[in-house]
Amino acid sequence: MSRSAVFFLLALACAAFSSSLPALIAGEWAWASVSILLALAWWAANRRGYRWGSAAFVVFVCVSALGMLSGQPKAAMIVSISAALAAWDLDHWILQVRDRPQDLPGSGMENRHLEVLAVVIGVGTLAGILAVSLSIPLSFWPAALVCLLLAIMLRQALSKFRQG
Repeated sequence: MSRSAVFFLLALACAAFSSSLPALIAGEWAWASVSILLALAWWAANRRGYRWGSAAFVVFVCVSALGMLSGQPKAAMIVSISAALAAWDLDHWILQVRDRPQDLPGSGMENRHLEVLAVVIGVGTLAGILAVSLSIPLSFWPAALVCLLLAIMLRQALSKFRQG
């Protein structure tokens, strides 16, 4: 099993766990089972080579958004969305590598992809958790400026990965 496949499974497990655990604690068994069954179905589809990761990702985002609206912990739902995004990316990566033997697992290309994915998901998750945790009243233009600065910082971090 390639490193991408292992990280795909970890991302799926994290997405399902972080969106279902708060529901399980609240006693909402049906709600929790949706996330778990979705993760299992996505994993089975990936193993068979089916290309429906995009649909599964959209469903995970909707489940997490509905979880936020129903009072589930927002940080857990942000983690679920971020993990589902990582799973979606790795799902597409795994299916592409199956068709191209020059990008075999363990190659430098796979390592670089996993490094960039880790940075983007890590920064995005932290930014999302901070955004739902902090309550700073900003008008539109200062908020837009902060978003622009964050985007420039992320771009600079990614360019460092590409150079090194």
